[in-house]
Amino acid sequence: PDTVLPNLLPMYARKSKHPSSELTLMTVGLRKCPRHRPELNILAFQPWTSLDIRQKVDAALDEFLTIVLKDHVYSWWRDLSEDEEFVDELRINFRFLASVLFRRMKKVDIPHLVTHKILHAGVQHIDLCIQAFEKAGYEGDLQQIVLDYMGSNIHCAMWSRKAELEYLRRLVESLFPCILPPQALNSNLIDRDQVTFLHMSTCALVRELLAGSVLLPTMDAIANPDLLNNLLLIFFDNTPPPEATEAPSPLVPFLGQFSQPRAHNQSCLHLKLKDVINPACQELLYPFMQFLKSEAAVNVLQFCLACDDFNRRILNPDVSQSECVELHAILKNLYQSYCAPTATDRIKFDDDIVEALREVVEGPPEQIVRLRTSTPLF
Repeated sequence: PDTVLPNLLPMYARKSKHPSSELTLMTVGLRKCPRHRPELNILAFQPWTSLDIRQKVDAALDEFLTIVLKDHVYSWWRDLSEDEEFVDELRINFRFLASVLFRRMKKVDIPHLVTHKILHAGVQHIDLCIQAFEKAGYEGDLQQIVLDYMGSNIHCAMWSRKAELEYLRRLVESLFPCILPPQALNSNLIDRDQVTFLHMSTCALVRELLAGSVLLPTMDAIANPDLLNNLLLIFFDNTPPPEATEAPSPLVPFLGQFSQPRAHNQSCLHLKLKDVINPACQELLYPFMQFLKSEAAVNVLQFCLACDDFNRRILNPDVSQSECVELHAILKNLYQSYCAPTATDRIKFDDDIVEALREVVEGPPEQIVRLRTSTPLF
């Protein structure tokens, strides 16, 4: 037993202290797998993985974030440099932030939020206004009457416009562990002074953009009585919404187009991938492997190395029958490790590629030569 105390409540089953071994979107699929650290969760580094939305919604978000970059980043960055790498990094961070928020929003119980929180706060606010107006004898400016009635109990964000902006800044800072990539908060990668500078600059920019350009206008819109009245009219209107005149737009990766890099490295000094992953060149392969570990993508490197070795062997025109059997077993292991839906180190490939590999894996060993003229492993 897990405890020396007896279970005196037969109808109550204690929850297991050990997590289940269900498959998750981790670099390695099983929670109990000892091969990888549990913090190397692909969603912690790429929360947009397997996150699709309608194309029109994605285009609207793309347009909104593009306007934010144009008005609050390009307006001063163009005076410093024409390089797009800095803005490309911001695009990735914005995609990370929006993906995290979107995933959390999908978990929100909307009916519970409305009935237990929004309505409660709204009724409490109305009751406070009525009490303040009654105490003032139903005369004067309602807003000033409520502020005077609350006195020192007023929220700090209501002191002034400056206090409201400062409150939103502190609120955004408290969300940094949830909305920023782990690399932005990790202080074990490079020297302390450089990390402190990078951390402060990244956080300061994100904080100002979110607090001053997103949250503050949003709070102003929410506090607009005309907007609230229109929302209430729409909410209580029994008129059915107009029927859709066109089919729903297709699903696309969340902000995939927005995060596409605009900068292109034209330097003749850049390295090719085949030179970096060459096992004979450890001075390049080892740091690249350490980088992939920090990105929870070691399985991609392992697949590339195994696939490269497999390609060299299968392209041999003098491959024997015994070698075909051996290559078929290697391919089956590759498929089960990286391509199958239940693979522990699954990599997301196109469905047609996975299906082509599955047909070869489930076929006789002689069919392994089909891969010479097909595209799945190239």
